[in-house]
Amino acid sequence: MTFRFPIVTAAALVLMWTGVAQAIVAPSPQETKGLDVVEKFGSQVDPNWTFTDHRGEQRRLGDFFDGKRPVLLTMNWFKCKTLCDTQLNLLANGLKNLEWTAGTDGFRMVTVSIDPEETHPLASGKRDSYLDLLDRGANVDWTFMVGNSSNINGLADDLGYRYNYDEKLDQYVHAPVVYVLTPDGRISHYLFGLRYESTDLKLSLMDASQGRLGSTFDKLLMNCFHYDPTAGGYAASAMDVMRFFAILTVLILLSALLVFWLVDRRHGRLVAEAAV
Repeated sequence: MTFRFPIVTAAALVLMWTGVAQAIVAPSPQETKGLDVVEKFGSQVDPNWTFTDHRGEQRRLGDFFDGKRPVLLTMNWFKCKTLCDTQLNLLANGLKNLEWTAGTDGFRMVTVSIDPEETHPLASGKRDSYLDLLDRGANVDWTFMVGNSSNINGLADDLGYRYNYDEKLDQYVHAPVVYVLTPDGRISHYLFGLRYESTDLKLSLMDASQGRLGSTFDKLLMNCFHYDPTAGGYAASAMDVMRFFAILTVLILLSALLVFWLVDRRHGRLVAEAAV
């Protein structure tokens, strides 16, 4: 299945949202041709792709697949002032509304540049700006990386990520998508577009974690939601929500009855002891 994101429409919306005053020429239909996200659910990402992180250190992609924590991954153009900025800003905002933090709460984040000419100091500056927006401190496990064409294109092919460089406009045209990878580096979910609700982030991470993330209540509540691969997000089923609250009501009543029974039993024991 292939998802086609309306690049020109998205670019126009981004320009309105960000209030860009200068004249920017939108990519032509020819330049946006083939900018699909080819869905490869369950496919393994090659762990041997190598990049340079924001500290200037060489990192294999496999370094982030520890078998325990799922990974949120995006591919962006760090010099982009419109679509990429908006995507990462909205992702950071969605993460602010999530009670979990990358690194301390069981998941990791990686952002890779699609431009082989970008450098790790630029990656470091972009990371600092988004961590400031996230406001969770400097130790958030969100790694920004740059690389050469071979590794960038190899990772993009593994992900099914299609983008183009427009020489006339001197810019990259691409679709915004967040990839959710399992702890061993397989593609679990796609979050498309420019809307990253904390609920979608949480549920997709729970799915990808193979049961490691989330409280018992979270896992019960998760049964009310179903991932829609076409929309790239989660939707609640009215029947499942009703079933969930019916079960919750029964559990609350049983808990109340158990408390009353224990209190009554204790009271009876105290009365018996007093009589003796």
